[in-house]
Amino acid sequence: MKKFYYITVLILGFQSFGQKTFEIYNFSSYPIDIAEIMTKPNSSTTYPTFSSKSYGTIPLLNPGDYYVLENTSNTFRFPFESPSSTPYITTWDRANSSNSVTAFPSNQAWIQGNNQVFYSLGLYDAAGYYSGTVPVGTVTYIPSWITHPDWVADYECSNPATNVWIYTIIIY
Repeated sequence: MKKFYYITVLILGFQSFGQKTFEIYNFSSYPIDIAEIMTKPNSSTTYPTFSSKSYGTIPLLNPGDYYVLENTSNTFRFPFESPSSTPYITTWDRANSSNSVTAFPSNQAWIQGNNQVFYSLGLYDAAGYYSGTVPVGTVTYIPSWITHPDWVADYECSNPATNVWIYTIIIY
């Protein structure tokens, strides 16, 4: 746990200021693909959800690599529109129900997903698909949030100021 906090403090020290920022850091020795990032409303409501699934897998987050979604233009929105991210997620699926899904370009998903918070993550590697979900509104540290035979992923959500949310996943 000390390792996680040390790495988190180090990472936050390199950042200037985040609104809703989503970060994944791969400190394992294995390449990992990001299969899906999913959000939902910041309430008990189930829909709408947004998913990066239609964009496809974000390939090979190699050991030592990181992936960050951030858009500081608005404090209330999840950073669906994150033009500085590589790769840039161009499309997000909006599900209004279990059988009603519409694809939106990132800039439109950013407008439509005004009250969205991070909800789940799917990771994929040579051993298979691994995922984890978090209770909405959870501001906490969850150790071994996703477990794998060769690595684990810890999750932390921090809310250091009003409308400033930082979702951090560290794989090691």
